[in-house]
Amino acid sequence: MRVLTVATDYPPNAFGGAGFYAAEITRELRALGVHVDVLSTRPGVDRIHADSSALKYPTSPAPGWDGVSVLTDNIALTATLARIASHYDVVNFHDVYSAIAPLAVRCANPKTAFILTKHTGPTGPDGTTTGTSGPIEDYMLGNLNDLEDWIFRSADGVICVAEQMLDRARTLYGDDVPARHIICPPAVNQGIFAGPDTPEWHWCSHDQRLLVPGRLSPRKGGDTVIEALTLVERDDTCITFVGSGPHEQALVDLAQRLGIQQRVHFLGKVTQQELAGLYSIATVVVAPSYVEAYGMVIGEARVSGAALVASDIPGHAEQMCDGVDGLMFSSEDSGDLARVLEKALATPDLIDSIASAGRSRAARHTWAKAARSSLDFFESVARSKFSQA
Repeated sequence: MRVLTVATDYPPNAFGGAGFYAAEITRELRALGVHVDVLSTRPGVDRIHADSSALKYPTSPAPGWDGVSVLTDNIALTATLARIASHYDVVNFHDVYSAIAPLAVRCANPKTAFILTKHTGPTGPDGTTTGTSGPIEDYMLGNLNDLEDWIFRSADGVICVAEQMLDRARTLYGDDVPARHIICPPAVNQGIFAGPDTPEWHWCSHDQRLLVPGRLSPRKGGDTVIEALTLVERDDTCITFVGSGPHEQALVDLAQRLGIQQRVHFLGKVTQQELAGLYSIATVVVAPSYVEAYGMVIGEARVSGAALVASDIPGHAEQMCDGVDGLMFSSEDSGDLARVLEKALATPDLIDSIASAGRSRAARHTWAKAARSSLDFFESVARSKFSQA
């Protein structure tokens, strides 16, 4: 079988995302003997996967979060697909890039299957996206939802990375949901996160260490964690944020206004190996996102043996059993988070119990299993497509 994977950043950045998922699946599919080419606009900044084989299509990037390059990128992508798609049995898109990409694939070869791997999507019951940073971005993301609707309906098969995404699609699209679909959640690189080197926590002298990994954007919920720290009735606790993003200065300012800046630390970007080490020495890992399709932090922390406290959004609730392999709090509620943190920090046996249960659960899901499920799905959809053509 010949597969063309389309992913924005390849090799991807270190922190999760569609590009990271695509890279891990690509690596495992190749290990199974599948011929996989990757079509991408550009490599991720950190290049954590040493793979220079990605095919590139020309782009005209504009600075910042732009709509200008989106149009030129889509035209270039569609033209490239029209030229090369006929050489593949399956074209697998990781999220949405071009509205006419499915048409380009079908024109190139009616027997080529078009499969969408759905990582993100509308988060509200009416299909709107929440947690954005302004009216312009809301408008652009609203149009992106419309684009995704069309691609979702026109795909020969859909892979959803979370059950709640498929449930939402059924609510929004009804009978237009493709008959062929599977759930294939992300896994974690067990080799990196299961046996990390233990670093020194030299930037913080507090005994109770809360680790908050991920991009620093409004929807990631960093504000809630900082506000909760002021409500936790113990002075031996600090917060460390790992990652970068547009919301970092706002979080710094919030900590200063609340007078706890000495207990809130920002490490910026780290490597996966460094992140694994940080997980291993954290008292509790907090995943406070307001919106998340499938939180990679959950799996990474578990494999590293860390105890988890997470917001009760669907993307987290699907992966956790409250009180068994993690503790959950009401999303965006700093008071409830403070309550849960006080309970955890006062009960070391509870921390050990949920960490152990979480590690056992994480060990059951690997990238090799995810790739095997993807390949079985590719072959099934491709056979059906070939017989219909």
